[in-house]
Amino acid sequence: MNQHSHSQLSIISRTVLRTIIFSALLISTNATAATTPYITGGSITTTSPTLANLSGANISASHLVGNVAIAGGLINSSGGNISIGTISNSGGNLTISNAGSIGLTGSTSDIVNIGIIANTGSINPAFNPSSPPSQSIILLPTEQLASVNSLISSGLNFVLFGSHHRTLLDNGLTQTGTGVWVTGDVARHDPNNSNASIGELGIYKDMTPSLRLGVGTGINQARQGMPVGGSGKLDANYLVLEGAYQPMNSNWSGSTTVYLGSNRAMISRGYMVGAVANLSIGHTNGSAWAMRLRSDWHNVATLGQFEASPYFSYTHGESRLNGYTEIGGTFPVTYTSQKQTSDELRGGVTLLSKLSEQTDLRFPMEIAYRSNNGGLISGEVLARQFSVNTPRTNQSWGRTGVELDHRIDKQTVLNGGVLFSSQGGDSSWLCTFSLKHAF
Repeated sequence: MNQHSHSQLSIISRTVLRTIIFSALLISTNATAATTPYITGGSITTTSPTLANLSGANISASHLVGNVAIAGGLINSSGGNISIGTISNSGGNLTISNAGSIGLTGSTSDIVNIGIIANTGSINPAFNPSSPPSQSIILLPTEQLASVNSLISSGLNFVLFGSHHRTLLDNGLTQTGTGVWVTGDVARHDPNNSNASIGELGIYKDMTPSLRLGVGTGINQARQGMPVGGSGKLDANYLVLEGAYQPMNSNWSGSTTVYLGSNRAMISRGYMVGAVANLSIGHTNGSAWAMRLRSDWHNVATLGQFEASPYFSYTHGESRLNGYTEIGGTFPVTYTSQKQTSDELRGGVTLLSKLSEQTDLRFPMEIAYRSNNGGLISGEVLARQFSVNTPRTNQSWGRTGVELDHRIDKQTVLNGGVLFSSQGGDSSWLCTFSLKHAF
């Protein structure tokens, strides 16, 4: 290649690099030219387009120029030249050729640059040109922030549906009056690669023969692993309030449980700049609250040696994460505050068998449905703003387990159990232990 050609390629490379640095992480409307098409579906076959705001489209192109934002769909770049400033994925599954990796199998000498790529697979190992792109970056800022807020929501759920999956009236004791409880739970959530634990102390009092009120306070800790060596750390202090009512001579009871939490979070965001792993670290705090309404029907049917007690509940929850600015790394990000809400329905049945006068065996079984609204994730990187609405997600799952209640005497009971959940909003597995004593 002659000196003039080398000079031209150098100019092109510098121009694209400047475009990368001053481009937004996610495509904003002012980055789209008036002649750029807006496509919401279907397939595109082209040789030299300038494309933006592609939602659910399948693109087969031998040459792409400019910024591409695609929410799901497929970019097939199995041949030709690639010169994309920014690829972003705000929802769905973004696939770029070769089974989810960035398949750059065209003429590598003509590949100028891959800009900022969010929510994709790894760079294809087969792509190893003698002169690699001037800068290849994989960033996941919106996903990791959403994941930490999800961790806060999971912590809220962990409390309400850990040892508190049983109401105050269903504590394994028949003695009324005043009592205390001490609880310790540990859990693992495989889908978001997190572990959590709680410790709680509470007190309750029977206000009337039909009404029991209780209040507890606890600490919740969660640790999450994230891509490229990143991590999330959450420490929460919380208050839980419950009122339970059962009319005299009735097998029905109703309860209301309220969770109020204060959270401290540390997010270490891992990403690649070229072949170098980077970490940008942020510290922030937030809050969460939830209210659960529940109805129980106690011992309404007998199945062999088991008494069946069905129940139904509705829970609304909200979590907030305050804005913060990362430190360290090549591309630290400033985030604005984020809010996430959820609505959840549960229905199930508990089967109880008396092994002895002191010991009960319980098999809880339930199904759950949750609708999550992740809200808006926005911020600033490289002096440019970005904003993306996280899509509403719906989840359904099931959970079952085994529990034992052992009464040491008429005033004291030990409760222990393990619960297993299919993939969804609950922990993959949860171990719960509590001690309750009535005065």
